[in-house]
Amino acid sequence: VYETILNGTDLIASDNVESVVGNNSLTNGGTYTITLEYKDFLGNDAATDQAASFSFTTTPLTATIDPITPNPRNTTVPDLIIRFNRSIKINSIDLTDFKLKREQDGISTDITLSGSIISFSDYAWGSSGTRARNCHVNLTNFTSDEGEYTFSIITDNNKISDRNNNKLVYGDSESWVMDLTP
Repeated sequence: VYETILNGTDLIASDNVESVVGNNSLTNGGTYTITLEYKDFLGNDAATDQAASFSFTTTPLTATIDPITPNPRNTTVPDLIIRFNRSIKINSIDLTDFKLKREQDGISTDITLSGSIISFSDYAWGSSGTRARNCHVNLTNFTSDEGEYTFSIITDNNKISDRNNNKLVYGDSESWVMDLTP
């Protein structure tokens, strides 16, 4: 429960504060508007009120990777899609946040994604910069050999964050088989 306290005063208990919610807590996922009505130094009411809206969430930032289809497959993966539960800052994500591994005949190989292309979709713009809900990773040049591939989002020490700098808490991984047998 989060309290609506300003400078030690419970705003809901004040005669000068009107609450939309009607209690002294914020609801997860709620959108709120703060309206400031004020007086000048002579005690005259201001000509206009000032309002600001904000949203509040305690839901952690998470990511889900779309299934790779078909699976098994005999073509490279041109577009792996990562969907976030809310917009992320596009400058907070890079190739070091991902891991691609191939396993073949009992041998596991980490594949460096250097040179891969990251793109984004479902954009939003605001004071915190450009954000997007979907990240696309082109794996065409990295998934042509036979084997079982696993693509993972690394959540340890990642920089992936939303507009409020909440870091990605739960990543995801997706596996598929590349089978070149005719």
